[in-house]
Amino acid sequence: MLEIRPAALAEFSLLPAIEAESDTLLTALLPALLQGALPLVSTPEMSKPEMSTPEVSKPAEFSAALHIMVAGRPAVAFARIEEVDGHAHLQQLSVLPDFAGQGIGRALVHAAAAWSREAGYRSITLCTFSDLPFNAPFYASCGFAIIGSPGPGLAALRDHERRIGLDAAGRRVVMQRVFAPTPSPVRSRGSSSHLNVAARGNSPTENKLKLQVIDVGTAAHADRRRQPTSGA
Repeated sequence: MLEIRPAALAEFSLLPAIEAESDTLLTALLPALLQGALPLVSTPEMSKPEMSTPEVSKPAEFSAALHIMVAGRPAVAFARIEEVDGHAHLQQLSVLPDFAGQGIGRALVHAAAAWSREAGYRSITLCTFSDLPFNAPFYASCGFAIIGSPGPGLAALRDHERRIGLDAAGRRVVMQRVFAPTPSPVRSRGSSSHLNVAARGNSPTENKLKLQVIDVGTAAHADRRRQPTSGA
C-alpha cells in the first residue's frame, strides 16, 4: 500500500492532472458528460469529445484548501478536505485510473476521516452520485450514510451542483460519517484541572504538535493536529 501523507506545497501544481485523469472514469459511466450536460475542458491532446473531462481545479484552489492528503511518492491520488456547516467535508477524492481498484481511495477516505476527527470535527460529509458503484455504495462501505436534511452550507453546495449541471448526469446525494465520541482525557489523581501526561513523557504542547501516526487498515499517515477554521 502506498504511503498516505499530507500534500507538500510543491505538489499542489500536480493535483489538477490527477483530478483530470481521475474524472475520465466518469465519462465512461455518465453519458451526460459526453452530451454536454457538464462544463468540459479540453487540452490539445483531448481533441475528441470522448476524451474530454469535467473542468478541473486550479493549483491555487488546492493551496487554499483546509487540508490535502495524497497517496504515494510521487502522488497518484489525493483527498481534499474543506469545512462546511462546521463539519469536515470531503470535497474531492481522485485516484489515477492506473491505480484504481487497489484500495488507495478507501485508505484516503479513512485517513481523511481520521484527520478530521483529530482536528476536532464531529463528522465528515460529502456529495456524490447515488448510483455509481464507486460513489455512494463505496462511501457507504466506508461508514457514510445518506442524510435527507443537510445544513445551509451543504444545501448551498447542492444548489451550485445543480446549477452547473451535475444532477443532469445522475442523482446526487449528501452523505455523512459521524465519529464516535472521543473518550474524556485521563486526569491525574487528586487534580481536576491538569492532564496526566507524565506517563507518556510529553507536555501538552508537545502532544499537540507531535506527529500523529494513524492506522488506516494497511496504510498509515503522519500529520500535525490542526484546529478547524471558521464555517464555510
